[in-house]
Amino acid sequence: MLSKTLIIIPAHMDSGRFPGKPLGEVLGRPLIHWVYNQAQQVSDTCVCTPDQEIAAYCEDKKIPFVLSPYGIHNGTHRCAESLSAYDRCCDYDVVVNWQCDEPLIEPAWVEQLIAEVRDRWMIGTLVAPLGNNQWQDENIVKVSVSNDHCMWFSRGHLRGAMGHIGVYVYPREALLELGRLKPTELSQAESLEQLAWLENHYPIRAVRVDRLPLTINTPEDLEQLKQIVKDS
Repeated sequence: MLSKTLIIIPAHMDSGRFPGKPLGEVLGRPLIHWVYNQAQQVSDTCVCTPDQEIAAYCEDKKIPFVLSPYGIHNGTHRCAESLSAYDRCCDYDVVVNWQCDEPLIEPAWVEQLIAEVRDRWMIGTLVAPLGNNQWQDENIVKVSVSNDHCMWFSRGHLRGAMGHIGVYVYPREALLELGRLKPTELSQAESLEQLAWLENHYPIRAVRVDRLPLTINTPEDLEQLKQIVKDS
């Protein structure tokens, strides 16, 4: 039987570095819509959010969405909770967490990542080479990779590390298991949920692509995205 994939975009308004980020406007359209347009080229897509402002926008633009509670630990927990609430969730056995601050991920990269997960039935994510001085940028998550497996993640410097791209693919049952994991001290200290997975012995496959796209962490990043879009 062929597997089916659901892409979930977790989005909330209370980002510490950029409050209101999902509705930050880029050439007349909010960031969440740019991410949705990329994701829906790959597979069925929905937004999950605790915020009425985001839900109202999605409803107006006919973007599928799930209202999730406040107080959920992280994006993966929100995806797991939303999968259980999504009215067609029983159809999906592969789930993608496409983070709301990643509007420039190429759909073909995610298709490749999904194929890797289906072949090996394990968690997967994207990595790319770091450019000049990017290893110093604490907004860019670094990942140590060995034999195409993620060994560790950090916002600080990791010798020989690659850059991490904010998208994960999970087999359905793995996502539901991760949604029951409690954050660890290390995952909370670095604000990186995937450290809890590694500490609980969940392997993460690294799929390499050729470049690290701009991630929207700050208002300045949003201005840079506007320029990229204008020039494209």
